[in-house]
Amino acid sequence: MKIRKLLKIQEAIEGRATPCDMIENDYWYYSESKDTMLKLLDMDLIHLIRVARKELILMTEEEVERLNEESENLAVTKAERQMTAGRG
Repeated sequence: MKIRKLLKIQEAIEGRATPCDMIENDYWYYSESKDTMLKLLDMDLIHLIRVARKELILMTEEEVERLNEESENLAVTKAERQMTAGRG
């Protein structure tokens, strides 16, 4: 199902208009497989998800947890360095 049609369905279900920046702007994507430019709103949802998966940095839950742990470890190390520097 095309994104444009899905937005209309969402409007009907939620009773709210689609934000104008979603429908008034013509966002385009170059499709390598079709060797042409496609309007995002005219793309099929599955195709758009595949594009997002290809173009965006997507992570599994395990990868997110690992990054969070690394971030916490870096924060602790930084705090320890600051405490040590303050003693000197």
